[in-house]
Amino acid sequence: MDDGKLDYRPKDHYAFSLTINNFLLKEAKILSDMLLKNFGIISSIQNPLCRGKRYPMLYIGKNGRDKFLKIVKPYIIDCFSHKLPPIL
Repeated sequence: MDDGKLDYRPKDHYAFSLTINNFLLKEAKILSDMLLKNFGIISSIQNPLCRGKRYPMLYIGKNGRDKFLKIVKPYIIDCFSHKLPPIL
């Protein structure tokens, strides 16, 4: 269930990043496009450098986070509740 992170700063910012290391960039783009088409979730693909290699990451920022959270929150088990922003 866990392959992502919450970037949270009190009163300022929260966003989600999903690690999709085994995806090719074109596959990551397809995923991003499908989230928009099927759920209205706006996301972007980041390609950060990690130990000399680039790995795709799906970033869901302020324009998509509320829709994303509304969809996934009912399925988050208690031990992963720390992955949700405390403002909820």
